[in-house]
Amino acid sequence: SRRGVKYTQPDVDVLKALVAFANSANGGAILIGIKAIKGPHGAQTPQIIGCDVSDEQSVLAAAEREQSELGSIGVLVNDAGVLRDNLLFKMSSSDWDTVMGVHLRGAFLWSRAAQAQMVPEKWGKIGDLSSASALGNRGQANYSAAQAGMQGFTKSLAIELGPFGIN
Repeated sequence: SRRGVKYTQPDVDVLKALVAFANSANGGAILIGIKAIKGPHGAQTPQIIGCDVSDEQSVLAAAEREQSELGSIGVLVNDAGVLRDNLLFKMSSSDWDTVMGVHLRGAFLWSRAAQAQMVPEKWGKIGDLSSASALGNRGQANYSAAQAGMQGFTKSLAIELGPFGIN
């Protein structure tokens, strides 16, 4: 890694547990910011900062805390997701809004917060996860639209932020 952090198997196990926790809490609408902090004897201890990715104030507060406690965000992975599958005629507006809020709004809010810290450093990595569902699936109009939106969002960020060393 850029900062010379090496992860061990216990670190990977911790990360897997955190992802499982995130996927169970509030439909996945949580961010877990992890930075390795060197402890005694070089051990790595993950620092966890959680927030509702669809809430602007929650994201801003978490990003500020991340910067003040751990330094600037160097790597962001937008992977928060939620499913509210249903056929279109049965899908509620709330289900649509929840999926768009977590997937697209969450990625937008976190990418905006992270790029504000990355641009001055002229370095950063932003990874956005999507799926083949972007091409459409029965009962997943909301999820498919969010996945297609993530792909367009990612391409736009690459064009916009690439000149600042962020990819």
